[in-house]
Amino acid sequence: MAVNVDTFAMFDKRRDDPVFMDYLLNHHSEIVNKKEGADKILYSMEISRLLARVAVQERCKAEFEKRPRDEKKYINYHKTALYIARKGIDIGVNMVYDAHDKGDDVPDVAYNHYMGWLYVQYSMMLTETHRYFAAMSAIVNAENYLVHDIYKITAGDHLIEVLEVLKKMPDLEGVSFNLSAKQLPNKVEEVLQFLFSDLYDAINEKKLRILYKVYKEVPNRYRDLFAGYIYNLLAYFLDRYKDDKKFFYNFGEVVTTLHKEYPEKPEKYLDIPDLSMKDAENKESEEEKEYALWVVSGGLALSYL
Repeated sequence: MAVNVDTFAMFDKRRDDPVFMDYLLNHHSEIVNKKEGADKILYSMEISRLLARVAVQERCKAEFEKRPRDEKKYINYHKTALYIARKGIDIGVNMVYDAHDKGDDVPDVAYNHYMGWLYVQYSMMLTETHRYFAAMSAIVNAENYLVHDIYKITAGDHLIEVLEVLKKMPDLEGVSFNLSAKQLPNKVEEVLQFLFSDLYDAINEKKLRILYKVYKEVPNRYRDLFAGYIYNLLAYFLDRYKDDKKFFYNFGEVVTTLHKEYPEKPEKYLDIPDLSMKDAENKESEEEKEYALWVVSGGLALSYL
């Protein structure tokens, strides 16, 4: 399911139009500011997505054509995409603060959905510039909107309000909510998980790809830490796809690399305490010490994954 089918289609049909891209590049804030409520978040995400796509295309074309990339174009589009995503996140966070100030804390299904996807987009752009732990932090935030807000909706006092929103959604046409008060929370949670299923897959895919990029960067002695997490995520997608061809098309490189280097899943792949107690006076090179600190500093973020 697209974040919002109509809005996605409206933007996507013009994604290869350079005039439209130039317009978004120069009028992004004006467009977002004219929107209301959760649509501000949605439009921030869609504009950011298209601008980031131009930057990535320029990088990929330059690599394929074996030429220097157009740095001015790449930086302009990438930085603007990053800015508008961050702007959308700030707008979303302030919306919650404003709602609390007014005593209104009714969850908005669209708000949570859009914020989750916006953090996924933000994470992708941070990954593009090799800011891997910042990207993981963004994915943690995306998952918080997905998991915690579903729990708050089903366990809180707003079930009826949310139920009325769900009944009006086209994707849920034909779904019956005529259940007992005891059964209703479970049914609503099931429906919300269906609505958020694409977001959940996107979150797990980004986790996997970020961890794999880090895995390729660190010295061998630290690879167990990342290989274990990657194995867990590969198992999730193998079960999710039920189709070996699709699985290997998306993750073939990851699977073959890990299987070659780790025929069996590492048993002790989260040895953060051991790493953090390393003797600062040992004979490791400065580079190895820096990697050790890098892994330790990422421990908290990784624990959420």
